[in-house]
Amino acid sequence: MRSNYKNNKNGKFKDRQSLLLQFYSKYGLSTVKLKNNNLSCEDMIAPDEFLTALKQQGFSIASGVPCSYFKDLLTFLETDNEIEYIPATREDEAIGIVCGSYFGGKTGIVVMQNSGFAVIGDALTSLAQLYEIPMLILVSWRGLEPDKDSPEHSIMGEVTENVLEAYHIPYWELKETDWQRTLEIALSVMNEQSLPVCLIVKTGVFGG
Repeated sequence: MRSNYKNNKNGKFKDRQSLLLQFYSKYGLSTVKLKNNNLSCEDMIAPDEFLTALKQQGFSIASGVPCSYFKDLLTFLETDNEIEYIPATREDEAIGIVCGSYFGGKTGIVVMQNSGFAVIGDALTSLAQLYEIPMLILVSWRGLEPDKDSPEHSIMGEVTENVLEAYHIPYWELKETDWQRTLEIALSVMNEQSLPVCLIVKTGVFGG
């Protein structure tokens, strides 16, 4: 999809926010707010089932910086024959890899920690959003229990949602229950609006 940024520089994000609100209303969802810090691993999402669902939606490239919350998912991803995984040294590099792959005809996934999300601003706004490149960003929601007291995560855990909203990124919390529906809605927004969307993931959701 060609970008209309130059023709709509001032109103683009306002228009997108209105469209996203329509999607949230249509599907009965809104951006997720943290209600409590109770975390459970009783019904984790099987990483192979999650990747199968992504492959069925046409994803064929992935990049990212490892996080322990995604270690089981990454183990499957690194050995998958249909989704090529390219490790990145920085989170903004991962955004660039997936953007470049999109111009080569591939739709991609980016995996990162929420602390690393703080460094993708330029790659996100001046590349992925500017040129309307759809991608799924998986972000670990660190800084809650049980690592709330870790100094490197404490602040970012509290402001993760604020940062997502500031960058105008539609996001949902991916939970063990009804994850297929959440993924379906997120990808519908991604495809219909041709923009990056985000799933934030707490500890234990993919095991680990």
